Amino acid sequence: MVSRRQRQRQLAREKWERQQQARAVHRRKVRQRAIVIGAVVGVIAVIAGGYGVYLLVRDEPSEAATPTPSPSVSAPSVAPSTTPVAAPQPKAGECLYQAEAGADQKEVGLPPTKPTLAASYVASIVTSQGTITATLDPKVAPCSTNSFDFLATKNAFDKTACTELASAPAKASYLRCGSLTGTPTSGPGYIFAGENEKSASVPAGSLVMAGDANRGGSQFLVTYGKASTFDRPVTVFGKVTKGLDIVEKIAKGGVTPSTSPVAGVGSPKTAVVIQDVKITKK
Repeated sequence: MVSRRQRQRQLAREKWERQQQARAVHRRKVRQRAIVIGAVVGVIAVIAGGYGVYLLVRDEPSEAATPTPSPSVSAPSVAPSTTPVAAPQPKAGECLYQAEAGADQKEVGLPPTKPTLAASYVASIVTSQGTITATLDPKVAPCSTNSFDFLATKNAFDKTACTELASAPAKASYLRCGSLTGTPTSGPGYIFAGENEKSASVPAGSLVMAGDANRGGSQFLVTYGKASTFDRPVTVFGKVTKGLDIVEKIAKGGVTPSTSPVAGVGSPKTAVVIQDVKITKK
């Protein structure tokens, strides 16, 4: 017959054995978990290492290493400090004017997204050298026409200098105006997409949106001389009907040498300041 003390010892031993078994099971689980985690970490390390090698040997250069192209002899000279962002493409019948911040921007608000366009627009650009009259084309360049009209009503062009002149040997001949703050990247606090774009055989007397590709703003070109060729598509939004001789006279005054790498491009020696722009609509 088992005594009470023996029975207690037996129960204590069985309890100890159960504890040992539980500890053994726990240790096995810990080891298994460590093995699984180690395998996962190893796979991740292999993948990461392989991707690092891919980055080192791939042919495609990184964005930071991609050189910014210099302006060519046929393009309006621009010296942006950062890579410009293209304006969004609008839907039919709409104009998307995307806000643009920066010290070189003179914010005047945003033109209407769904403009009510007139049948005809006549712009009188009054400068210190005389008045240039031009018709705007709302059919082929509705958003450019709407923006130019909006800026004129805001008196944004008043007291602004025409900052750039291009002549031979450049393939494009133009007078550049519309810099609201006097800087090459100046704008009205918004950008919009290009329209009716072409690059070759732009006739003399054309009003052309200036700036980077697909980034219209306040700056515009008045072409003169022979037909101009640009190295990228540009928006033609109007035509000079009177006063082109004023631009040609300014061009004969010559170009002040500048730091621009584009031969024949610099500031006009003959100072030109826009005093007022008036739009007549019918």
